[in-house]
Amino acid sequence: MTEARTRPGRGRPLIARAGLARTHIRQAARHALEAFFAHRSLQTAAGISYYALLSLFPIAILIAAGLALALGDDAARTRTVDLLLESIPLREGEGRLRLERLLETTAGNAGTFGVVGVAVLMFSASGLMGALRHGVNSAWEVEVRRPPLRGKALDVLLVFAVGIPVVLTLALALLGGLIDALDDRASELLGPSGSFLAPLFGAVPAFVSLLLALGVFTVLYRVLPAVESPVRDIWPGALVAALGYQGAKAGFGEFVESFGRFDAIYGSLGAVIALLIFLFIVTSVFLLGAEVAAQWPAVRDGRYSEQEASEATRPLRERLRDLGRRLISGEGG
Repeated sequence: MTEARTRPGRGRPLIARAGLARTHIRQAARHALEAFFAHRSLQTAAGISYYALLSLFPIAILIAAGLALALGDDAARTRTVDLLLESIPLREGEGRLRLERLLETTAGNAGTFGVVGVAVLMFSASGLMGALRHGVNSAWEVEVRRPPLRGKALDVLLVFAVGIPVVLTLALALLGGLIDALDDRASELLGPSGSFLAPLFGAVPAFVSLLLALGVFTVLYRVLPAVESPVRDIWPGALVAALGYQGAKAGFGEFVESFGRFDAIYGSLGAVIALLIFLFIVTSVFLLGAEVAAQWPAVRDGRYSEQEASEATRPLRERLRDLGRRLISGEGG
């Protein structure tokens, strides 16, 4: 009779499972970071940031064209620019105003494009998805890539899918306005208990935004790699990316408000430089989440625990020597 293989942690006491969870987190962080630098993800993130900047204006035109069908031309242009700038924590200043005016002008031309123009815009915007697909495949160390036409078709399809989070973001903006109104009148409507419920009302948009980011990253990690990975394998990476994105947006916004004087250094290009830096941070977080998702099955199944147990029996001098080789030349282990 063959024994059924159980996943590590099943049937263990709560304390033991908590210890195993800490081990899994430590192993996932260690191996994901090692793979992140081994795959030269920082250089990849810089390339993706370049594609993201080039794709920003085609995406703005496509979003404005879609929203114009429901909101009207002026409302669509205004809402598109607001959505893009709300996602980018730039400081108020001349550079941001110029970027805003440029986006408004670009989005205002949405109605002048025919079928061929829309196709060209889709092809241009899909470059970002192709760059993301390449970075994610590196995290999974995929040797057999998708055929070029299938890969480009997937990129274009993902550009269409951008409309889904846009609609959800619009709903989130409306929800945030409603919650702000309830927050202002909480004490009046609910009496003394309103002061306790007000912080809960204020936390709802942030929580919904986190869930939205988690869903987007889960879909990207599920669809972009040229290998099939179930959601149970990729959700830890998606969670890391979602938390990292929210933290990067808040932290970079605070940095720009407190210390970032990009306009003083780069003049009218200050907002563009700040945008590039923010895109680089976000894409780095995205690639780190992909590394976590790629490493998680081995962590969860205990393969790294077996490896660490065998490494523990080796002399300390050999382990330090291999560590030095990995840090200096990438050799050893």
